[in-house]
Amino acid sequence: MISRVSKSTSANWLLTGGTSGGNPFCTSAGCQPLSIFINTNTPGAGRLVVGAGGLSLTTFINNLNNGTPADLAVSFINNTANLNNMPTVASPTNVPRINFLPNPGTGIIDYFVNDGWYRYDSLQFEVRRRLSNGLYFQANYTFSKNLTNAVGTSQALLEPYLDNNNKQWDRQRADFDQTHVFNFNGIYALPFGKGKMFLNKGGLVDKIFGGFELSGLVQWTSGAPISLVDTRGTYNRTGRSGRQSADSSLTNDQIRALTGIFEANGRIYWINPSVINSSGQASGGFGSTPFAGQVFFNVNPGQTGNMGRTLFDGPSYFNINAALLKSIRFTESIRVQLRMEAFNMLNNVNLVQNTQFANINSTSFGQITGEYGPRQVQFAARFEF
Repeated sequence: MISRVSKSTSANWLLTGGTSGGNPFCTSAGCQPLSIFINTNTPGAGRLVVGAGGLSLTTFINNLNNGTPADLAVSFINNTANLNNMPTVASPTNVPRINFLPNPGTGIIDYFVNDGWYRYDSLQFEVRRRLSNGLYFQANYTFSKNLTNAVGTSQALLEPYLDNNNKQWDRQRADFDQTHVFNFNGIYALPFGKGKMFLNKGGLVDKIFGGFELSGLVQWTSGAPISLVDTRGTYNRTGRSGRQSADSSLTNDQIRALTGIFEANGRIYWINPSVINSSGQASGGFGSTPFAGQVFFNVNPGQTGNMGRTLFDGPSYFNINAALLKSIRFTESIRVQLRMEAFNMLNNVNLVQNTQFANINSTSFGQITGEYGPRQVQFAARFEF
């Protein structure tokens, strides 16, 4: 019931422009805070006190301005002045205050159950060639989806639901889900020198032209899934809203069409910057006037977002590592090996999104904040005996 009262009060506060002398219960500046009376379906009434002897008026108004009734409810629960203030001999006229918890000394209780699940479906291909005539390679491809209600990427023992009565809301792709994964590795001994197809000679010819070997590794994967979130405590408290999606006026396909690689204002984005305001946000905040091009919105008090989670992927990853080896044999047990190795041989730019949980209120929304390393080349020599 407190969430409903807070939601209604928050809406009224927004409609009146958040003025009234800084107090939602006052019609003029300087008036005193008053109690909120709530019907408890028992004889008499309970009350929540705001101001002197109760919850801070600043805390109350800040939650109204932010549209976070769930956080406001938690503030009331955690405020000791609102617990068990029953009539006493000294104060027989006290109105009972609300007792939210069956045992006020316990606070929040986490109940552990084996409730997490994963569903992994995939289609896999693999091709191998055993080492023959100096050639070996292996290539594989996986097309997959990994769904879960308990991602398990943190060290926490608890995976909380946004709503215990609507557990299906937490069904999503795992943070580490990758739709496409392709890998290739191979070795090829060049057919020159002693015992090979060409220049099959020993001595100086073999030392110059023989003993060459190429090897390589190719990787291509789709990006990590991204969710657009509004983590404010609108439906549940902030501590349970880290994955709460935001609101949008677009369909899922229209949202996906906004993604890609874009450059604007000297920055790189994984989403079209036309949906971002001059402050770098996708939303100016709860209760703000929509800006031109805005398509993502803050969740209203008492509600949760209308978008799904993990709607699209971040930037993909492509990389080639390669090595060229030259072995010079002097005797059966003594040889020198020269190596040239190139990492990210093509110097491909692999971008990294700033987060998998893109908060629409963040001033760095949609930005690419880094990249994997550029091409590196190293040389080495090894003496084997």
